[in-house]
Amino acid sequence: MSDYLIFARRAYPQPLELLGPLRVEDEAGASLAQLAEQARVQYGREGWIEMIAIPRLAIAQVIPVSNP
Repeated sequence: MSDYLIFARRAYPQPLELLGPLRVEDEAGASLAQLAEQARVQYGREGWIEMIAIPRLAIAQVIPVSNP
C-alpha cells in the first residue's frame, strides 16, 4: 500500500487546497493512471483544473512540533 495526500484547485488564481488522504493498493505497482483514477473517484471528477498527489513518505517536517 502507498499513502498520498491529494491537493487540488478549481481555478488557477486559487491556491492548491488539501482534499485529504488517498491509499493506493500497489502490490503489482500502481500506475500514475490508476492513482489519478482513484483520486477522481474519491474526490470527484468535475471542476478540478489541477490535482496533485504527494507521497506521504516524501513529506519533510521543517519546523519541529513539540508536545507540551
